[in-house]
Amino acid sequence: DYFTDEDLAFAKDQTEYSEIYGRELPSNFIHTVSFWWASAGLDYYRNYIDNLRKVSRSDIQNYVRRYISGKPSVTGALISEKDLGKVAFLKKAEVVHPRKGSSATAMASTKSDSTTEKFDVSGVPVILRRNAQSDVVSVRAFLEGGLPFAGARRAGLELLMLEVAEKQSAKYPKDTMSRELTRLGASLSSTAGADYSTFDLGALRQNCTDSVRIFADALVHPVFTDSEVALARERRLTRLRLQEEDPDASVSRLATENAYGDSPYALDPLGTSALMSAATGSQLAELHNSTVSRSRLLIVVVGTVSKAAVTAALAPALKDLPTADYKAVAPVSGSQREIATTKLSSRDLPTVYGTGV
Repeated sequence: DYFTDEDLAFAKDQTEYSEIYGRELPSNFIHTVSFWWASAGLDYYRNYIDNLRKVSRSDIQNYVRRYISGKPSVTGALISEKDLGKVAFLKKAEVVHPRKGSSATAMASTKSDSTTEKFDVSGVPVILRRNAQSDVVSVRAFLEGGLPFAGARRAGLELLMLEVAEKQSAKYPKDTMSRELTRLGASLSSTAGADYSTFDLGALRQNCTDSVRIFADALVHPVFTDSEVALARERRLTRLRLQEEDPDASVSRLATENAYGDSPYALDPLGTSALMSAATGSQLAELHNSTVSRSRLLIVVVGTVSKAAVTAALAPALKDLPTADYKAVAPVSGSQREIATTKLSSRDLPTVYGTGV
């Protein structure tokens, strides 16, 4: 009597609805089909929902009796020593204490040592947040400006520039950078939003200094070869196609365009297919040389690393950045709407998507 007939019918509905949504995006659906083909066969998948509808209360009860009720189980709880006696079911639990090695270190409770300070490295402001409890160091460079700075003529190009920078730089050709990042357990990534772009590093504490050196060289001295730009361009065009293909992403983009009208914030941070198709290595190199400067940058570091180590790793590359007197660009207001507007787009879908901004 743990669940009602209504609960069972509701669960069946939810599973079928999930299946319908899962077919909306072909890039997701292909994984579903291949999973069922490999695990149970396509005939099983074709009849899955129909057979699901046939499941009865007694089927569920038999399953519970066979696999759950009275069967051995394990429950794990991570709890402080002083609170151990407060939880009734833990009074007879086997208590595991850390002994040695990296896993033991992770299990051990560590006194928090979180301090934050701000300083300059070669004229670039840096915020350092120490986190003694983590073996991971995260670094993020913020490039101020976003869509108002880029405008329709350059929207999406800065992100493309940073995506190429993730792959190769003056001191680290593509193969070398890939090998070094893998060896160090580090990764580079980039994002773009309405008001700023970011260039990011995830690194391990023990390899932090070498990882930050690669990050800084990629940020300041990226190399834009035709072959790598072509690859980045194709990845972006695919991403734009997937955005159009995904109903959730597509309706969100339409709503943003509708809400902001002719304001820069109506632009897509990914750019347009036409703009991305025409992008060249020389264009991205010029964009980097003319826009990436000390006055646009803020670098934030979080992890167990010292100010001296951060400064030593960043300074050799950052000293080569131009100063450039960047001024924040005030967004140009779009047309002022006095009444709500609706934008409709007809798509051949089994579902209907709507969003309001």
